[in-house]
Amino acid sequence: MEHSDEPFFITAKILKESSINIIVDGGASIGDTSLRLFELFPDSKVYAFEPYLPFIEILKKKTKDNPNIEVQPFALDETKGSRAMMVNESEGTNSFFTANQLENQPYGDLMRKKDEIEVTSKTLDHWAGKKKINGIDLHKLDLQGNELAALRGATQHLESNRVKAILTEVSFIPQYEDQPLAPEVMGMLNSYDVDLFNLYQIHYHNGQLVQADAFFIHRSVYEETIRASKPLFLPHSKFLS
Repeated sequence: MEHSDEPFFITAKILKESSINIIVDGGASIGDTSLRLFELFPDSKVYAFEPYLPFIEILKKKTKDNPNIEVQPFALDETKGSRAMMVNESEGTNSFFTANQLENQPYGDLMRKKDEIEVTSKTLDHWAGKKKINGIDLHKLDLQGNELAALRGATQHLESNRVKAILTEVSFIPQYEDQPLAPEVMGMLNSYDVDLFNLYQIHYHNGQLVQADAFFIHRSVYEETIRASKPLFLPHSKFLS
């Protein structure tokens, strides 16, 4: 039951028949997810994007002995340049967006702003062109509200069917001011033939749906993905058999 709600584990199981060579970890933080992705996809190259310097230093230390994890000290966005990043009491909630002060804010003072810094941002399309990377097999995003903007920066890849699968955090209530919510992310991906497979690690606050990790697959790999998933799960259930 624990593994059944672990998105990286499920993703690896479902995509095991696919060739996963290029992984983009957008919002790599201190590197635990990049290491986990490489553990699950040992033949892959993981590009770990993280713009916050204290996290970059930890990320580099954790991955220094693994040449297949390459740190990219940038933020993923819909434009390239520089952006103001809000640094919050809980630095894992740092964002280009200001945290809202609504009554249903689930994280309270943890998202209170304590500083503001400038970071460098890049679009996935521009970055991949410079790196001569022709496609992304798995695109993971955890950008504290900036996921939709990062996807807009990958439209060339999405238009040409060069992203196989996407694992992204989606929010159902605005934890940040003007934050795009799950329906906008889902609608945008649907328009590029990328469909939702399932939601994992769903979070609630006072009974209200707050956020989840959403796994999307492109229709070009839909049949093989569904074929691979059938023997993994109990019928009419999300649980692994």
